[in-house]
Amino acid sequence: MFDLRYHVASLAAVFIALAVGIVIGVAIAGGGNLEETTQGLRQADFDDLEQRLEDAQARVDGAEDEKQALEGVVTRVYPALMEGRLTGRTVALVFLGPVDGAVRSAVEKALSDADAETGNPVRVTVLRFPIDVDGINGLLEDVPAFANYVGDAQLGDLGGALGNEMARGGSTPLLDLLDTQLMEQRTGSLVEPVDGVVVARTWMPEPSSDPAEEGRRSQSEALITGFLTGLGESGLPVVGVETSGAKVTTIEDYRRIGGIASVDDVDFLPGQLAMALLLSTGDSGHYGTKETADAVVPPIDPLLSTPLVG
Repeated sequence: MFDLRYHVASLAAVFIALAVGIVIGVAIAGGGNLEETTQGLRQADFDDLEQRLEDAQARVDGAEDEKQALEGVVTRVYPALMEGRLTGRTVALVFLGPVDGAVRSAVEKALSDADAETGNPVRVTVLRFPIDVDGINGLLEDVPAFANYVGDAQLGDLGGALGNEMARGGSTPLLDLLDTQLMEQRTGSLVEPVDGVVVARTWMPEPSSDPAEEGRRSQSEALITGFLTGLGESGLPVVGVETSGAKVTTIEDYRRIGGIASVDDVDFLPGQLAMALLLSTGDSGHYGTKETADAVVPPIDPLLSTPLVG
């Protein structure tokens, strides 16, 4: 997240570097030594520099006050905006990689605050990466109906079919077949249909000089892209999430896929509100506090507990 204090330090460093550059430049141009030139530099230049730093600090202090005031407002209105937002709706949570405890806690809090069915994800699925393509192909080859998914060139289609099964529930023959290859863990039933899906990509490998490792990374990326595409084509509200402090942002992965919205600060109240709004409306868009966001939160429609009387 953007740090105002870091901005002040950066700004100060720029001004100091500018002053040093002036001193050295004057010394070189005048042919004198640095000490003599420093003494001869007009005091007004330093006074001006000091004033600029004070002005910059004042602006940042004001912005920090505004930020705290905004957080206070959000804290007060958050319960009213969330109440009943997801009443009667069920939501699945999918991790593409290991479980991120901060993401899971934030999602569970948001669903509880918005009165989602059970107050928690009705199922949590954790997929294992990188994938073992040979193991996957071995299982697919034994089922004639799935033989067309065998091979690296079919990984996108395979991922799409898996994502679609994950979203819609009911009969899930591919997920059942590949359970031992793809599932790290799972709670809840895949059979039960859901009203929305929250997905978090947590597997983010570094590029490798090892051809074998790089091959597995490329294969896994193809499956992930296909899986997200399948989720996006399911017709359900799908929201990709990450925390504000994520070391590597995954928002561009979601932006490339049609049908998937995103929230980049799900660990903050505005991010939890944005996620609930997107799940309730099925709207697209990308929200949060990072440069990839379109806005902090989506447009907020009021929930009417009683009909208006004309």
